[in-house]
Amino acid sequence: MATTTNTTTITITISPTLSICPCTSKITPAVAVDTPVVRAYAQWVAIRISNKSTIPIKLRSLEVLWGMLYANGNKDKEMDVDHYDNEVVDPSGHMELSACDRADASLGTAGRFDLVDTSAKDEIIRSFYWEGPLDSKENQWTVSGEISKCHIQSSGATLSGGLLGTIVVDIGLSNETN
Repeated sequence: MATTTNTTTITITISPTLSICPCTSKITPAVAVDTPVVRAYAQWVAIRISNKSTIPIKLRSLEVLWGMLYANGNKDKEMDVDHYDNEVVDPSGHMELSACDRADASLGTAGRFDLVDTSAKDEIIRSFYWEGPLDSKENQWTVSGEISKCHIQSSGATLSGGLLGTIVVDIGLSNETN
């Protein structure tokens, strides 16, 4: 009479990171030990816009390409684009637009917006673009376009990597003395 032996291999998963080896019954890692470290909100930018002109200006066409907007220095309080888009900054007024990376994504933050002249049928004064990728040696802060009656002074962007930080944007009229 012939004897037949049936062998079944069973792997038991203890957790997403550990399993029992069926051959030795030893607990072994199921995933690589050197998994990336989550760096919640490692990249951020705060853009402070000051209207030093005599005309109201408006923030328009705000778009967040990566990351999220947040309010009042609280990166855990996500704000919708609609909260800021079309916000008017009166003469001598100011606003702050803050963005950061998402805690569960490792992209960084990027976005764009326009500032428009409300007294000239929302003519674009300047267009702005920011990009702060994680794990990069370069950030971007770009101010483009030009209306001759307006001047923009921008300072504070950290372009050499790390976080973009606080950027100050002052807007005035060319024929005004600030």
